[in-house]
Amino acid sequence: MSWEIIINLMSHLNLAILYTFTGNIKKSVEVLDIGWVLFYGVVFCFAIFDSYRLSVEVNIITQLERKQSKHHYNFLFFNTLGINFVDKKRPWVALVWSMLLAGFGHLYNMRLLKASILLVWTIVIIYFSNMNNAIVATFTGNFARAKEIVDYQWLMFFPSIYFYAMWDSYNDAVQHNKLFNEQQKSYLQKKYACNHRR
Repeated sequence: MSWEIIINLMSHLNLAILYTFTGNIKKSVEVLDIGWVLFYGVVFCFAIFDSYRLSVEVNIITQLERKQSKHHYNFLFFNTLGINFVDKKRPWVALVWSMLLAGFGHLYNMRLLKASILLVWTIVIIYFSNMNNAIVATFTGNFARAKEIVDYQWLMFFPSIYFYAMWDSYNDAVQHNKLFNEQQKSYLQKKYACNHRR
């Protein structure tokens, strides 16, 4: 994520996209740094390839593991960062918290690393895009001022991080619940299978 943002900033890709969508093709060509754009393309293509490849491999390993072994998960974990445990989550709660600020839904799901990365980048993007001041100017009816103070290169990062955070926190909660159900099923089968044999 950091790498994508840095390359995007260096290539001025967001500005080029903005100028292209507003019909100013000449300005989009002028602002674009071709060397960085080519680098961006390579990184982007590798990220797509690697995420697909890794997903396929992890899915195969997961299916094999489910078939070969009895499930045993560590559902309570203590460390210096806090206490982590598995319980049922409400996906819509994670979604709503992520709508308020990207990363909060991940905190609700106890995904501290993802939450930290998303919160830091969201705050950086909001700060450098001058988004909050533009929002205040918009709500007070000063549209010209809002348009003038916003930094579009930074602002155009916001939708992708915002919608990703909402989707991912919702999806994490759903997957978390599946894991909880699987562990609960395994526990009940063990417990009542032992009692039934007695």
